[in-house]
Amino acid sequence: MNERYPLPEQNSRKMIRDSRALWEEVFSEDSEAFLNYYTENVAQKNRIQTRYEEGCLASMVHWNPYMMYLTGRAVKSYYLVGVATKERFRHRKYMTGLISDGLYRLYSEKVPFVFLMPADPAIYTPLGFRYIYEKSEWEGSLDTGGFADDMIISSMSVRALNESEFAEAAAWVSRRLRPKYSLFVKRDEEYYSRMMKECESEGGAACGIFLREKLIGVFLWWMDDGITIRELVLLDEWEDKQELLFRALLRYFDGSDRVRIVTTGWLGRKKPIIMARIVNLPRFLSYFTAPERVTVRIWVKDDVMPDNNGSFCWIASPEGSVVYATDKEADGAVNIDELLLWLFGVTDMPSMLPEGCRKIKTISGIYIPEIV
Repeated sequence: MNERYPLPEQNSRKMIRDSRALWEEVFSEDSEAFLNYYTENVAQKNRIQTRYEEGCLASMVHWNPYMMYLTGRAVKSYYLVGVATKERFRHRKYMTGLISDGLYRLYSEKVPFVFLMPADPAIYTPLGFRYIYEKSEWEGSLDTGGFADDMIISSMSVRALNESEFAEAAAWVSRRLRPKYSLFVKRDEEYYSRMMKECESEGGAACGIFLREKLIGVFLWWMDDGITIRELVLLDEWEDKQELLFRALLRYFDGSDRVRIVTTGWLGRKKPIIMARIVNLPRFLSYFTAPERVTVRIWVKDDVMPDNNGSFCWIASPEGSVVYATDKEADGAVNIDELLLWLFGVTDMPSMLPEGCRKIKTISGIYIPEIV
């Protein structure tokens, strides 16, 4: 493991102060209000990895911890944000070195995978990251000009959630996501408390949509070159009632009809947004199941993380998987990025894998609309 620039267990005040200054320099589009929110609510809890050169912070990566649901089980992952290098230190592979060192540390902590929203995917592809999630984004006018049922519209209300409703909203959204997605960020009371603060930093809020006081939808919104609804989750039966929904939102936004909406897939065009990388291969594979016990031996190639290289015995069952390194000859070989794309449900099973792998249940449905 390379420990030159390890992930810190706790961020120092100097690290937080210096990283904010570099963030302001590189990400000048972010407002002071958002950075105040991030410094006070996120930076204190994440792990900021840094490289200093010539007495100043030259490069940094923020590893933000996220609890995810993966195939029905809670797992810890990290969302890479604030990946930045001071202009005069660029093209020296400082960022690559930081991310590589961070991945080695997280391997030892048995973190199964990490994810990010790339500004430029070409930066992360050589490090083994691949796109695994497409968001559904719609942009247009809420003013339908139609003839929605005025009785229903008069019974609908849209308002910001209050603190006492965060736990209920989290449970409500989780019930909507769990049957459809085998990978999504865990929602809880703390999650919506933090999201409210983040949205408020950019003029928005975490909101509920109600029909006669019954919750039928939850969304997050902020101002980003106009109104952006960052996440909209509805009861299934309301996903085809677009005119009613738009009329209610139009009233809430006080006639500001142009919006951008990110949904769970029922509205809008698909757009690649999130890349991921397998970190600890045996731990990652342990979350996958098969309807009956199946044993395969696979040889994996990982050019970035040598500990993931070699031959592994993979025993999958309805309860999960057991994976361990073996000296026995493998039944098939695969690159780790090909394995990632197959198991995340992006591509078909690679042809070089043994036929027994077809019994393994891959991820079905991903929902990661989180934006930092």
